[in-house]
Amino acid sequence: MDEDISEFDLNPFSREKWIDERVLMRDHEYISCSDLNLFIGTWNVNGKPPPESVSDWFPFRKTNLNSTENQDKTPTENDEFDPDVIVIGFQELDDNPSSYIYATDLKEKEWEDAIYKSLNADQINYYKVASKQLVGMLIFIFIKPIVAERIKSISSCSLGLGALGILGNKGAVGIRIQIDDTPIVFINSHLIHDEINFSRRNEQFHEISERFEFNDFDPNFSKDENELYISKRRGLAFNGFKESEINFNPTYKFVIGTNEYSEKRTQSWTDRILWWTNKKYPSEYVSNINYLSQQNLAISDHKPVSATFKIKLIKIDKESQKKTVISVLKELDAVENELIPIAGISNHSLDFGMVEYQTGYNKTISILNNGNV
Repeated sequence: MDEDISEFDLNPFSREKWIDERVLMRDHEYISCSDLNLFIGTWNVNGKPPPESVSDWFPFRKTNLNSTENQDKTPTENDEFDPDVIVIGFQELDDNPSSYIYATDLKEKEWEDAIYKSLNADQINYYKVASKQLVGMLIFIFIKPIVAERIKSISSCSLGLGALGILGNKGAVGIRIQIDDTPIVFINSHLIHDEINFSRRNEQFHEISERFEFNDFDPNFSKDENELYISKRRGLAFNGFKESEINFNPTYKFVIGTNEYSEKRTQSWTDRILWWTNKKYPSEYVSNINYLSQQNLAISDHKPVSATFKIKLIKIDKESQKKTVISVLKELDAVENELIPIAGISNHSLDFGMVEYQTGYNKTISILNNGNV
């Protein structure tokens, strides 16, 4: 108790902070965790329609694993991965100039059908719970039916940062989903390109961070590898974000329809997946299993990228949490009682004995601090 007293301050802010810290220290009394398998994909499709199949983007599919070319392969951790939630982000989905003027969901529908065809070929029956499009940027969330009953809220947001600082050829789209008591935000962004726009890209990152309605980020940002590293190292952007080691070839720029790089542009890793956790969510609760690029899909000058994660979802038992709060408040009462000032005096009366006229006398009385303050 003495340690509590020495650190405690009676001002309202410190009191609330003390309560929050004590309740959080005892979160094991009211919080339980469960695992969620998460697949995230990103692809700049250069305005092209979907190919006949995008199943190569989803290497975990049983149809892929049972194909003739894969029968003799040793199963990998990625092969055995079974995602509960699939998040897909597209850039440059629609390069038609008319898309700047009026919105249409034709491209979204094309790619939604292509994804459904590939995902549900194994009769797993994923279904879409949310999507958000802004011109060429599009984000989907697909889930297994078993996850549906655990979803508490879904919301979306978009922000145009292109021409004039407002058009939707650059910017971001995002979806916030809360599963159990864990909010997760997915941001799919398309930032300004070219080396000369290095500073402007960093500015666009901060604009998205400040102007989006969401506070928690689990982003999917596209940026050149060296520039992204420099931005993080210098604290210019992406500060606190994490990314797994890149073990795949540059994803841009390819001759469309081939796996050959174009000589017109510098090869670069422009398609990236990063993540960030806030202070209330332990960083060790996010485990990146793999980080891949799929070379077999060649409709665009970019290659699609994917990452799989195992994350822990927090579920709060409200009744148990209430009991913990009550217990902490009782603890606080005990601390505050210890902090009540207790004063005393050394003598309750002063006896000067016989005194004479015009003669000075001195007696000492001490005020004592008998409390712990």
